Amino acid sequence: MKRLALLLAVALTCSIFIPVASAATAKTSISFEVQSTPNAGESLVTFYGQVKPAAKGSVVISSFDGVAWKVTSLKTTSTSSGLWRITTVATAIKAEGQYKATVTIGKKKTLSKPANFKVDNSKTFADSNALFITAETSKLTGGRIQGSDVSRWQHPNDKPIDFKKMFDAGMRFVLIKASDAQEAADIETMKWLVGDRNAAQAAGLYTGMYHFAYLPNSEDSEYVIRDAKAQAQKVIWRLASLGGYNERDLPLALDLENNCVKKNKSGVCIKTMSRSMVTLWAETWLKTIEEKTGR
Repeated sequence: MKRLALLLAVALTCSIFIPVASAATAKTSISFEVQSTPNAGESLVTFYGQVKPAAKGSVVISSFDGVAWKVTSLKTTSTSSGLWRITTVATAIKAEGQYKATVTIGKKKTLSKPANFKVDNSKTFADSNALFITAETSKLTGGRIQGSDVSRWQHPNDKPIDFKKMFDAGMRFVLIKASDAQEAADIETMKWLVGDRNAAQAAGLYTGMYHFAYLPNSEDSEYVIRDAKAQAQKVIWRLASLGGYNERDLPLALDLENNCVKKNKSGVCIKTMSRSMVTLWAETWLKTIEEKTGR
């Protein structure tokens, strides 16, 4: 019996200490992109990327002068989701050159692959009206600003979205799925959120983020309010992991597509929430977002 107990203890101890891949043991990497960002007035350039595994770190841009790499004054700190972005006026850097990013986490430095870049001065517009509404898109939209929503469905076969093409087609904003009430879908959402927000903003688009909601199966007002606040808090935490709002972010949005609260095995809705409870849920969610984010 003692021998059996000892074997069980050893087995349990081994299972506890089996190494698992984690942020602490995984190799750090930093992605690096640079492009001219459309702007009203002076030309802008955006450097951006992501630290993986996600971690906060000091990011600095270096340029190659033909002989050696030199650290520039362009610096930032990656967010807890690993996102980093630096936007500067084009006159602050060389019109054409080679750049790379370095992230420092603790005492460890990790370098990105270098990238060649040339400032594109065609991405400047006379004023904000010319930036947001082009003559071509105005004919199609009646003078309205054009935008779209994106999620994992716009990444067929895991392909990235061409946000520069969207901008050139007249788009000026995208609403990116930021969170989902269902855990599996929420994990899938995080796969694209950081990269899409960075790339869209670098391409000149304003970005909004939305939460895909599911209503609770309840007509109890207190329960409905608690659920709405919990789902609002989920996307608020997601926004915080990105470093909060920046100058190209639109307010958080709610995607509430139906009032179904129960489906049968075939996926057919067999129970819905009353209109008054749907209104209570939605108003609670929106109020919580505004109170916590100021927008």
